[in-house]
Amino acid sequence: MIGFDLPSPLSASTPRIRSEDSGERWTLGDDASTVLSEPGPRYELNGLTAPETVSQGEPMTVELSVTNVSETDGRFLAAAYWPTERIADDDESHVIERTVAAGDTVSATLDIGTSATVNETKAVTLSVEGHVSTSRDVRVEIPDTVV
Repeated sequence: MIGFDLPSPLSASTPRIRSEDSGERWTLGDDASTVLSEPGPRYELNGLTAPETVSQGEPMTVELSVTNVSETDGRFLAAAYWPTERIADDDESHVIERTVAAGDTVSATLDIGTSATVNETKAVTLSVEGHVSTSRDVRVEIPDTVV
């Protein structure tokens, strides 16, 4: 799957996708051209709720709420990122995808694992990127029993 931003509405008589690597071009069909020429949905962040402190190893519950502030039904898409310093891997990410009617509000609740977050007690940044962007610092405390 490939994702990218387009101007909305797209005003091109024959929209195409072009590969920068090969120069190859693909013409979009009439249905795609019609959809892309309509105004897209716009989303407003109502809030991101996360605890101020979490004990490493305990799940962290996070809630995101957004409103489709446009007159167009759409699909909301974002990812919540949580650092994982204790493993040699990318940060943990959680995709949030919802169908949202024009004017409606939706929320998503995530349970994020914290066992691989940090090696010491410190503040860690939970971030959300996509149709809305925001972040929260959460203090991760290392219990005495964790080695």
